[in-house]
Amino acid sequence: MKPTTFLGIALELIDRVAEPGGLPADARVGGFFREKRFLGSKDRKLLGDAVYAWLRHVPRARARWKAASKDEGALLGAAGRDVHVLDVLALARDGLFPAEFDRIAEAIQAIGPASPAVSEALGAPGWPGSDAWPADRLDRMAAELSLPRWIAERLEAERGEEEARALGLALLQPAPVDLRVQLRKISREEARRSLAEETGAEIELTPWSPAGLRLARRKNLSATRASRESWIEVEDEGSQVAVRALDAAPGISVLDACAGAGGKALALADIVLREKEGNITACDIHPGRLEELGRRAREAGVLGRIRIAPVSAEGPLPRELRPADLVLIDAPCSGLGTLRRNPELKLRWTPEDIGRFAALQTSLLERFLPLVRPGGRIAYVTCSILAEENEEVARTFERAHPDLVRHEPRWAMDNLPRTCTRDGFVRIDPAAAGTDGFFVVSWVQPR
Repeated sequence: MKPTTFLGIALELIDRVAEPGGLPADARVGGFFREKRFLGSKDRKLLGDAVYAWLRHVPRARARWKAASKDEGALLGAAGRDVHVLDVLALARDGLFPAEFDRIAEAIQAIGPASPAVSEALGAPGWPGSDAWPADRLDRMAAELSLPRWIAERLEAERGEEEARALGLALLQPAPVDLRVQLRKISREEARRSLAEETGAEIELTPWSPAGLRLARRKNLSATRASRESWIEVEDEGSQVAVRALDAAPGISVLDACAGAGGKALALADIVLREKEGNITACDIHPGRLEELGRRAREAGVLGRIRIAPVSAEGPLPRELRPADLVLIDAPCSGLGTLRRNPELKLRWTPEDIGRFAALQTSLLERFLPLVRPGGRIAYVTCSILAEENEEVARTFERAHPDLVRHEPRWAMDNLPRTCTRDGFVRIDPAAAGTDGFFVVSWVQPR
């Protein structure tokens, strides 16, 4: 692909993912490539690397080029497409873009006359310069971690600077490709051996999840026997660990209140369902997600054992929902623990959004608490790394229900690093465990 063509299409794609709205970046990128059918697989990979480099590092790039601008310079007036051009140039200068700075600069000049803002950048030797960083300490830390200031500030306040920096840097790394083996169908080692023989790929056992496999690099697995026979599901080890941390026992009843497309319900099936014991009820307010759960459950051979129960967003719960031994609230959240694979989320949310999530999470705990059997447990899970959605929600719920007893997470305490299990809370993240960020806690309902 010619440099001018690459730059033009890359900027068009960046424009697409930068548009406001809730559609995930991967869906936008996929739709864009379907429109550009002339692009080959290598071109799509290069452009995908470019747009995800921008998503991961745009807070850093923008802070750098703004710090490099003169008080009266044209850079301060940059707008529209120029902003993204300057982002790309700053990333290329720092080696964070899949094209060198000089190549990008030549492509800009070949396309046509540059705007005053871009001309100022191209005309400054070594732009933006090694010392072009925000003067404020916290602003600089946020830029170095490619985070909005409010997220960096919260992480430092909650964890201290050293731990916050380690987590921020870990969140900038691309996530590995993890698989969960359907252990009701096949052993992990048998699935690993089958995949390795068919693909020639290097496949490791995940360190924490007893059902997990990890690919050294992305592979198309759709043609493998493991995929055809539904032996595997793509699922980050963090999600698998969150399920294990629930301490679910074989033969119990589970109510998955926010089941979505069923990732955790299917993982729980391998633990709780026995020949004639155990059952899972999966609820959600989105019928389309439950349809996907039904398809996946059928392929996994557990459709008759996972009952699907749509619920409304408000109002009384359906009468047919029966009390369960374990009620799981896998709550809607910011998803900031998944920034390695969903870097656009840090650009989407505001502090006000986090407050709204926390209110919703508390309301879900309250709504489903009556469906916990005496002696059973209610569990709360998020894929967030912020205390406002995690510990603060948990403690608010405990204050409202002092009769509940915080459960001691035995599996997590026996299998995870000690730093991940404190005070009955399970916290994992890419810095502490090499997984996406998850929070898990559960409480026992008195008999």
